[in-house]
Amino acid sequence: MNYRKLLCSIAAILLCFVLSVSSCFAAVDTDLFPAPEQLPNDWQQFSPERKELLLNMRDNAFGIGSAEEQNPSKTIYLTFDDGPNKYTEHLLDILDQYEDVYVTFFVTAQSDKYLDMLTREQKSGHSIGIHSYTHDLYQIYSSQELYTEDLMKTQQLIYDYTGTVTNLIRFPGGSDTARAFIHFSSFDDETDFLKRSGFEFYDWTVQSEGDDFSISWTAGYAIDQIQNLEGKDLPIILLFHDTRPKSVECISEVIEWGLENGYVFRGINASTPAYHSPIKKR
Repeated sequence: MNYRKLLCSIAAILLCFVLSVSSCFAAVDTDLFPAPEQLPNDWQQFSPERKELLLNMRDNAFGIGSAEEQNPSKTIYLTFDDGPNKYTEHLLDILDQYEDVYVTFFVTAQSDKYLDMLTREQKSGHSIGIHSYTHDLYQIYSSQELYTEDLMKTQQLIYDYTGTVTNLIRFPGGSDTARAFIHFSSFDDETDFLKRSGFEFYDWTVQSEGDDFSISWTAGYAIDQIQNLEGKDLPIILLFHDTRPKSVECISEVIEWGLENGYVFRGINASTPAYHSPIKKR
């Protein structure tokens, strides 16, 4: 196959992909999305996949809490990755016991049976962000098109269950893992595109759990790490997984300690300071 035929074949594949994505978004209310003048000046130069993504974005995240936190150093952001799954409902039951306590769910479509939990998360006032549709790192990070497709499918999934479009992202494995996996262009170019498109991605400042840790150890470790961040110019963003029962069970202890010590619990929203993990030397 010569070069020209190869290009034609690639163009045909991309056209089929764009048509399929367009049909996927046909049910979305386009009034939610930004007017053309809100798009990056050079958006017409982007690939068809990226244009489609831009045209289906709006410029605010959803969540709850004050638009301007009164004391960021006393704000805790509890975040839960990889759900919803069979433990998510119990976590929501625990959270419902507390007034004015909100968290963030970075969600996937790994457990079809529990996707209705997305509706409850949103109705309860929690923030919902894009994690991954499949969480298959080798697949989604293998090309620009596959990552964009996975992101858009997850965004559409959230819209289908909540009626709201989110611009919050957490890379599967975190940005440091994404940086190691990504083979298309450069990681910095990709994140620049996402931010210019209205997205923001969030890592975490506290790794709060381990597979072999007890519930009490997990809660105590999380609290110790929160205290270690006091006086530092960093947001307090804790990583948990609602796929791990010990993480779910320890949350009450973390919340009660926080409330007793003057902290508030908020979902990530447009006012939350973004945190990106420092680049690790490899």
